[in-house]
Amino acid sequence: MVSAMKLDISLAPKFLDQDACASIWQRHDAYIFECPDFGEHPNFYPIYRHGDLYSFSILPLIAAKGELKLNPDFVSLNMAMGADVARPNPTIDSEITRIGGKTVLDQSITDRGDFVARFAAAINQDIADTCAANPGTTNVILCGGKDSLNILLADWNAPVIAYSAEPNFPLVQKFVADNGIDIEVRRLDDIDPGEGLTREIAEASCLVDLENWKWTAHLKQIAEDLDHQVVFWKGQVADAFLTDYWRSYTSSRSGKYKFFKKAYRKLAQTAPGLVDPFLARQAVADMEQAVWERAAVGQGAHLGMLRSICNALFLSVYHGPNAYDVMRRVNFRALSHEDIRPAIGAALLGREVRYPTENPAPPASRFRTGLRTTRHYIDALNSFGIKT
Repeated sequence: MVSAMKLDISLAPKFLDQDACASIWQRHDAYIFECPDFGEHPNFYPIYRHGDLYSFSILPLIAAKGELKLNPDFVSLNMAMGADVARPNPTIDSEITRIGGKTVLDQSITDRGDFVARFAAAINQDIADTCAANPGTTNVILCGGKDSLNILLADWNAPVIAYSAEPNFPLVQKFVADNGIDIEVRRLDDIDPGEGLTREIAEASCLVDLENWKWTAHLKQIAEDLDHQVVFWKGQVADAFLTDYWRSYTSSRSGKYKFFKKAYRKLAQTAPGLVDPFLARQAVADMEQAVWERAAVGQGAHLGMLRSICNALFLSVYHGPNAYDVMRRVNFRALSHEDIRPAIGAALLGREVRYPTENPAPPASRFRTGLRTTRHYIDALNSFGIKT
């Protein structure tokens, strides 16, 4: 009989009182947390619950209880054709729930200068707080488009390295040179994970097609090279708040509805006064739902998956407690009718920023196509000795 693969996860829970629950996404010091009442209601960073046990990823909780209770509701809701991103709930295990809920967008900030200044200050504050909570770590910034390029412009008072994948890698190098930023840029490669692919399948829990969750093996190698004394930073979902993308962003799975939203966005670019009075309120309601139903899974849960595999903290610079509190207050019609990220970059750098004129998308991972099936998932759990 072939022995099970080793799952390098500590299953010893760390006890937290209710006031300390927010620390789950401030430091990486445990895989499982015990708390009688979590108390928090996160809407981007994943927190999964089984009884009094919590984790940032589904797999540690399944490993702790030793078996998967396959949830037929998850399979029927999320594994159908076209459902590229699963809903936060139900999860693939009928005994595990993701806690949290949709965000509240109060749109209370209507002055552009006020928003830009407050948002830049909030980003710097969250970075400073994270660095203080994780002394001695290196900050690794994963860069591509404007959302993540602006992270390079923040006030870093700790060691920083940037990584970027092709085809953006030379563009990020030029961005750093053009703007006089003293940060080394290294290339991020989508290397073959080998046996590590089994762990990726188990961690992904059929939430997305793994071909869209790339570079995991190289990120794991980077974390190991830095002895796991590292915080990885990404720029997540900011374009939905800081450009006119808010008009078309939706978690609807209806092709007709998504086409309608794109048509509304395109028309509003030339005639906002004609369509926004009738459609903007629904667009904001869609945003509130989509941040929870789509972004929190496709991008938020990805941070939990990477954190578990790499044994290191992964954060979005736009979802720290200060930055997100400002970002969710942006008044879309007043401020996000155009791209305000260059203004935010200028506030961070202290002068006008020169951005690349293109933002090419990296290809899907060739190692990870066709793996989002319950059969692959069950086989991956079985290989770690987890019953199903």
